[in-house]
Amino acid sequence: MNQIKVYSANNNINLNNIKKLNASLDVGIHTNGSQIVFLITKYGPAIKFTKDDKDAFISVTDKPTLSEAIKLIDNFQTNVIKKIDKYEIRTGKYGPYILYNKNFYSIKDKDPNNITKEECDKIVKIKK
Repeated sequence: MNQIKVYSANNNINLNNIKKLNASLDVGIHTNGSQIVFLITKYGPAIKFTKDDKDAFISVTDKPTLSEAIKLIDNFQTNVIKKIDKYEIRTGKYGPYILYNKNFYSIKDKDPNNITKEECDKIVKIKK
């Protein structure tokens, strides 16, 4: 994996050259201690930060200020609705589902906010 060089905003790096240099611009540090950087991904401009010990990205149109980036991150939502024991109830492109042992079980006919552990056990057992 290529290492991305982080430049400070004071280095006069042209935004058009960020991708060519495989670089990013430092936005600042979030209140949770996570470094926030602006970079150009293959999908377009984004900010990168750490959430739950994993890198996360939010698409943006231009380099945000630190306060704008913090607002975006604080409003960032994962697709996890809730966790029940060994199950994760998530929402996705095709509707709500259960993630269990790296397998996906659709629950389109259930309310994902009110599903119980017993219902999850039954759905996973039936679809195995």
